[in-house]
Amino acid sequence: RSLPYSSLSNEQKQQISSIQTYNRRFSGQPRSLMDIIRDMPILIRHFVRNIFSVGGIRLLFRFRSFVFITTCLLYIVLPLDLLPEALFGILGLLDDVFIILCAVTWISIQYRNQLLEPT
Repeated sequence: RSLPYSSLSNEQKQQISSIQTYNRRFSGQPRSLMDIIRDMPILIRHFVRNIFSVGGIRLLFRFRSFVFITTCLLYIVLPLDLLPEALFGILGLLDDVFIILCAVTWISIQYRNQLLEPT
């Protein structure tokens, strides 16, 4: 049997509140916007501290790779070009081929370096 909440001491109420806060935070249930905002300073400090660790550098590398590949694909797909095909014909296609070759070369070099890097 549990005691009525009103009959508990302030210390006991504070402990129950701490347990409820912990359970809310780590239960995996959706959290309120205020809880997310309250956690931001801690999470930002944690992110900045970890970004310069080995795992953080790998994360930044993956992000940079994603941005590079996405940018190359957008350059090829979008009609905006340094040398538009409509004006320069085959020369306009060559800049797209050059971008593809550079991207594939860069990806292969980076992938090889990742394979050779000791974990």
